[in-house]
Amino acid sequence: MPHPITSFSNALTLKFISDSTVSFGGFHATYAASTSACGGIFHMAEGIFNSPGYPEVYPANVECVWNVVSSPGNQLQLSFIAFQLEESQDCSRDFVEVREGNATGRLVGRYCGNALPLNYSSTVGHILWIRFVSDGSGSGVGFQAAFASIFGNDNIVGTHGKIASPLWPGNYPLNSNYQWIVNVEESQVIHARILEMDMEGTLNCYYDKLKIYDGAGIHSRLVGTYCGTQTDSFSSTGSSLTFQFSSDSSISGRGFLLEWFAMNASVGPLPTIATGACGGFLQTGEAPVFLYSPGWPESYSNGANCMWLIQAPDSTVELNILSLDIESHSTCSYDKLVIRDGCGGYLHADRGIITSPRYPETYTPDLNCSWHVQVQSGLTIAVHLEQPFQIPNRDSSCNQGDYLVLKNGPDLSSPPLGPHGGNGRFCGSHPSSTLFTSDNQMFVQFISDNSNEGQGFKITYEAKSLACGGNIYIHNADSTGYVTSPNHPDHYPQHADCIWLIAAPPGKLIRLQFEGQFSIEVTPNCTSSYLELRDGADSNAPILSKFCGTSLPISQLSSGEVMYLRFRSDNSPTHVGFKAKYSVAPCGGTVTGQSGVIESNGYPTQPYTDDLFCEWRLRGPMGHYLTIHFEDFNLQNSSGCERDFVEIWENHTSGTLLGRYCGSSIPKSVDTSSNVALVRFVTDDSLSASGFRLRFDSSLEACGGDLQAPSGTFTSPNYRNPNPHGWMCEWRITVQEGRQVTLTFNSLRLEAHPFCSSEHVTVFNGIRSNSPQLEKLCSSVNGSNEIESSGNTMKVIYFTDGSRPYGGFTASYTSSEDAVCGGSLTSFPEGNFTSPGYDGVSNYSRNLNCEWTLSNPNQGNSSIYIHFEDFYLESHQDCQSDVLEFRVGNADGLLIWRLCGSSKPRMPLVIPYPQIGDSGVISSPNYPAAYDSLTHCSWLLEAPQGHTINLTFRDFDIEAHENCAWDSITVRNGGSPGSPIIGHYCGTLNPGTIQSGSNQLVVWADTQESSQTLLATSCGNVAPGPITTPRNVFTAVFQSQEAPAQGFSASFVSRCGRNFTSPSGYIVSPNYPKQYDNNMNCTYIIEASPLSVILLTLVSFHLEAHSAVTGSCVNDGVHIIRGYNLSSTPLATLCGEDNLSPLTVSGPVLLNFYSNAHTTDLGFKFSYRITCE
Repeated sequence: MPHPITSFSNALTLKFISDSTVSFGGFHATYAASTSACGGIFHMAEGIFNSPGYPEVYPANVECVWNVVSSPGNQLQLSFIAFQLEESQDCSRDFVEVREGNATGRLVGRYCGNALPLNYSSTVGHILWIRFVSDGSGSGVGFQAAFASIFGNDNIVGTHGKIASPLWPGNYPLNSNYQWIVNVEESQVIHARILEMDMEGTLNCYYDKLKIYDGAGIHSRLVGTYCGTQTDSFSSTGSSLTFQFSSDSSISGRGFLLEWFAMNASVGPLPTIATGACGGFLQTGEAPVFLYSPGWPESYSNGANCMWLIQAPDSTVELNILSLDIESHSTCSYDKLVIRDGCGGYLHADRGIITSPRYPETYTPDLNCSWHVQVQSGLTIAVHLEQPFQIPNRDSSCNQGDYLVLKNGPDLSSPPLGPHGGNGRFCGSHPSSTLFTSDNQMFVQFISDNSNEGQGFKITYEAKSLACGGNIYIHNADSTGYVTSPNHPDHYPQHADCIWLIAAPPGKLIRLQFEGQFSIEVTPNCTSSYLELRDGADSNAPILSKFCGTSLPISQLSSGEVMYLRFRSDNSPTHVGFKAKYSVAPCGGTVTGQSGVIESNGYPTQPYTDDLFCEWRLRGPMGHYLTIHFEDFNLQNSSGCERDFVEIWENHTSGTLLGRYCGSSIPKSVDTSSNVALVRFVTDDSLSASGFRLRFDSSLEACGGDLQAPSGTFTSPNYRNPNPHGWMCEWRITVQEGRQVTLTFNSLRLEAHPFCSSEHVTVFNGIRSNSPQLEKLCSSVNGSNEIESSGNTMKVIYFTDGSRPYGGFTASYTSSEDAVCGGSLTSFPEGNFTSPGYDGVSNYSRNLNCEWTLSNPNQGNSSIYIHFEDFYLESHQDCQSDVLEFRVGNADGLLIWRLCGSSKPRMPLVIPYPQIGDSGVISSPNYPAAYDSLTHCSWLLEAPQGHTINLTFRDFDIEAHENCAWDSITVRNGGSPGSPIIGHYCGTLNPGTIQSGSNQLVVWADTQESSQTLLATSCGNVAPGPITTPRNVFTAVFQSQEAPAQGFSASFVSRCGRNFTSPSGYIVSPNYPKQYDNNMNCTYIIEASPLSVILLTLVSFHLEAHSAVTGSCVNDGVHIIRGYNLSSTPLATLCGEDNLSPLTVSGPVLLNFYSNAHTTDLGFKFSYRITCE
């Protein structure tokens, strides 16, 4: 038999020939794609390839090229598993060559011999080019290599590029959660556009989505949320943009493809137009401005099409034509100068109207109108779009053609105004509901092209006070405003839950100053009523402060451009609350990028001011260190620099102080060990000077990164060679779900010091900021042979201050073992999960980090219900030790529950299904039929920002209980299951209308097993007497033990009627709301003492009509009788469609319902309420 044959390319030709003589049985062969193929293209998330013939000796004189391709914007990891090639000087004979992109791309390395190449290569691009060459002089067994795509990238740099979802253009994987951060030069902004999108499309992109944030990280301002087939263009306001992609466990698609470009940010006044330029923007000034035709004073050229927009900020425009020489024509059909009066203006009033030109007549083509609206400081603007509203446009996203733009701020660069995730553009014939700005300014723009005009629009606006919670954008240093507790300066209400997001321009900080009286009900650790401030955009951001009591808080300063405020009150006594003034901090900020510059206030023309406290956070790309040097320095000199000074801190003020400087000598350059540093500038009220200018640059070298292959190797920077520099490196290892990470330090040369102060390696069980620590190593002996994670992630951090140049390590990891815990919970419709090793007796292990993902496949009115059967964790006041957390979406999502201690949670967790919009209807399951027992439903009602919610119950009939301990409806004032309870209801008394304090409400319906009452029990030979059940359901239980007997026989008959003893309730006809039966005779008695008053109200009534002969209720009807006697004279007799005003009767009351053998109808429903006189 021939040996197996392997092709040297992706094709193999077989040719079979037979002559005209003898024939035989022929041949039978199999073929398959070979990992030993010579070259090829891989479009997979991960895989393995070999040299030809591996593990046999590779052939001579071959050249193989492999291309490993990931989707744009992502990275690739390459690991060599085995390597044995002919050794030669400079690897000139047999070698493996790795490049980025293609044959002319950046050389990663050229390898030969028996030394295993560094098993990890982190590449900038999304394509790896690998070439294997052998000559005829020598040979070896070759190599085997593994590759894996690393989806996401926290530092994409350059001037332009593309980003795509994982596996693009194939379908993206389920349960994805990746982010990409683009960083450009500090003086640039980023313009981007979505080229293609094919994702699961749902209302508000609830399942799969692409989120875009204006800054470096998901705590920045949200630009928009996209899904389905949406495309859009957008721009950053600073030098960074973040893209976050997530998918659930159900439907997949091709995903998205977008491109981005770095553009120089416009600074300073608008540029003037060069003489003879074709079109542009001009603004009037103190002196007249001249405007010329193209080429002036020479003749203009053919085919010119120029447009100039001239604006006068606070006046009208006067245009004087000094010279005119344009081709003549009776109707100016050839060359012409067209002058149109502009539209738009400045509206500084607390209410007003804005319309398109000629409204409601058809507006003219080629319009570009802008209005700036400003109301009193401290107020917001309510915007109403009136009918008729008609802006024709075939593009539903209003990205081209005719459209209206509304911006939440003073200019076109402000955030969009409108529905969450929208682009602020409006067109079509259906105007949006009332919109609210977040502060006192709004920008309006109207664009029309040269075709298909409509009636246009009409906007009425008015100033409004800010509702409880909302988004506030501070546009510049002069913009200030106030945040107050609800009803301030009156007492705030109980059960309030208000959330504000305050955002400043990119790179600026937010200052919050408290004024007047501060009073919030005091509780230990401010656990009940409080004001909470966080340094970021959501509840996961680091906490700045938490206040209650009566002490006026000191000023608060954010470290970035977003601050999160949350005010909560419970059912305790209320007080005046708080009043806080927000503004842009006068100095300080965040500078992000490869390099950057900061200057003291007024530099270089003015001396800095007194009593400054400024902090700048410098952030370079992840894995790099920073070099900080002063280009100019002149501060007041003092002993110990105790008056005016500049401090440079490693990472933050709890890190290492690298230097404190004053005087006029320029300090020496300072290197950090990580990519983050803090610069603090403090002045007193004595002398001042010209200040300073400081610059930082990121290192060319880098360390750390994301490792996503099943196995790999990594080392500390420049290991085994001198490394005189300080480093802070972080590796984040993620392997296949359901596997655990096993880490081995192959070589470890660290300082042996009891405090590990100058050099150490720390290993964490997970990649989150709060993941538990597994090991901290600072010696030349391994802490353990192997370090294992409990789930599929691990984080390794290496620190050195550079004092030991020959320290460091090399480590490898594998993922062959099953994870201890975590993973996707796929059981449907129900299932269970436990802490690792749970048996009800043994304790769980230390330093665990388990993450489970639970997805609801129902895309309709459905909730996730979680009930605990046993619960025993370590107790801690703030659950800072052992904890079980529940978050929305993923591990970075909104925190909704945090549990610890030894007590099982009193209430189950029901994660609600969101209902978003202006209005809607929710109902109990099966309504109007009876709901089922053991039902657990939750709804999140979310109105537009700035609105509150009125929840009105139209019908209410829940099993009654003194404390609503059985079946109940719970309403929470806020957007999470932990928000304050503002209502807990059961019985038949309608709660009426409930108003929220913000734009969110959670409604929870919970029913238990139906309560049962023992009616009779019997044994022996005596049968029980007839039993009448109080309701329409009964349960009979028969039990037998030991000796057998003859048994029993029983019969039942359905009757109607009932005695009512509850203080309120409903009385309905049989089968209601369906038709009742013929030949019914039902008696209902409302039990009440003669001293009580019964209010009887008719809710619905549809019986057979009055007799056509006598006009009486001889067919079907209801007698209403005072007392218990059926023969008493009725107070009223009803039938047909009779209507009855509310009837007040002293108790008791009897209702007798009867029907004949003919026509039936839908029946009746009465409500009653018993009160004492």
